[in-house]
Amino acid sequence: MNNLFDVISNRMFSVFQSKDRRANYELLSFIYNVFTQDERTQSIEKSLLAEKLTEYIRQHNFVEFDDDDGVDIQSKSAKEKANFKLRQFKKCAWIEEDNSEGFDVVVSMTDNAIVLMETFTNLISKKDRPLEYTGYFYIIREALHNFDYSKSKAIIEQVVKNTTELFNSLQGLHSKIKSYISKLLVRKDLTPQDVLDLLLNKYQDQVILKVFNNLKGRDNPSKYTSDILSKLRECRYERMREIVENYAITAGLKDPTNEQYAEIEAELTKDLDLVIARFESVDELVALIDRKNSRFHRSALSTINFLMNNRNDINGKIDKALRALKDAEQDDFGDIISVRSIKNLDDKSPYSRAFNKKRMTSVVSKIPEIAIDEVDSQFDSMFEEDSFSKDKINEYVLELLGNRDFVELRDIPIIDEDSFFKVILMEIYAEYEGVSYILNYHNEKETLYGYQMQTFSIIRREV
Repeated sequence: MNNLFDVISNRMFSVFQSKDRRANYELLSFIYNVFTQDERTQSIEKSLLAEKLTEYIRQHNFVEFDDDDGVDIQSKSAKEKANFKLRQFKKCAWIEEDNSEGFDVVVSMTDNAIVLMETFTNLISKKDRPLEYTGYFYIIREALHNFDYSKSKAIIEQVVKNTTELFNSLQGLHSKIKSYISKLLVRKDLTPQDVLDLLLNKYQDQVILKVFNNLKGRDNPSKYTSDILSKLRECRYERMREIVENYAITAGLKDPTNEQYAEIEAELTKDLDLVIARFESVDELVALIDRKNSRFHRSALSTINFLMNNRNDINGKIDKALRALKDAEQDDFGDIISVRSIKNLDDKSPYSRAFNKKRMTSVVSKIPEIAIDEVDSQFDSMFEEDSFSKDKINEYVLELLGNRDFVELRDIPIIDEDSFFKVILMEIYAEYEGVSYILNYHNEKETLYGYQMQTFSIIRREV
């Protein structure tokens, strides 16, 4: 089995295990930018790089700054620190020196260092600049649509690479939504304001606005998968011989042996079968992500309702929730609560609440006097209509729309907490089926009732 440390130095990651690992990463990022953005060159004179690194260190304060032996060198000059770090990065195979061209020593980043820094940079930047899935689907479809069998090797390798990146990213989106659900369910210290902040700011920015809405709309895989699968199956089952022959020619095998031919065919079959299986399951994966998204909104709504109305009987809520589990799919809640045989949760279940039969029960012999208006008030409270239900919010939106096809967020009158809460629920219920509107988000933000929200248009849904 191939191992990572067969191709990289054993010392490369030591710079991220030291006390000053944050400083090391910042300095390596700076050096990476010098080569890829500032100078845009493969190598640079060591003296010039040392000057640039010295100036960078002089302008920044680092909490920890050590040499490669872990000794604190905070008291050293910026120039001494820069030279210490250049020696350390050379020893750990992040940079390499060459003086074969003359008297000046030139420095370059190693090939592994460039690949790792590019990966780290992408990992950090995707938080603020999530991927647009359209690019992946479109590029894969176009590569297959204009398939040139004389360039089979290059095309299929790119299709496999892009497919792997696409589905890893989709899986990452699924994991991201799951982590937000966990935050709601695990944290005990959440306030209604915390939930609103999580829902309106962090989740909206990181999942809904930048990624999920595009995946459900313009990035929807249904626009591309039919064409992609059709061409992949043609390559796999009808044109395999041509593709294998091109692979052999590209690899320099003019007259491949039967063994070499079979080896190439087996590798191609494995790659094509993997890509076909991925695209055959893409709708199921997107549906799973959709369910997770809806579940997050339901969790957020339930948490807000619970926190804003904590006078309710908590034991009753728990009992009701457990009984409701028997009608749910077992897989839905497996990662939240471990319940053994949840189908048995009913009034005759062995898990039903046990009562102490020996305990004496007190009986009230005299009914307390209660004012009629208090009774009427309690009955009204028990049977009043839920003004925040999905149907009521849908009616509220239709009233806002009137005869118009759309209305902007800024046109909605926000006069109290209830009207602000309706706007929040409007966003949540927009993800549900059966509502008469959709939301179209804009890039601008607006402050409503003390909260900064992404602006949007409410659009009447076409029947």
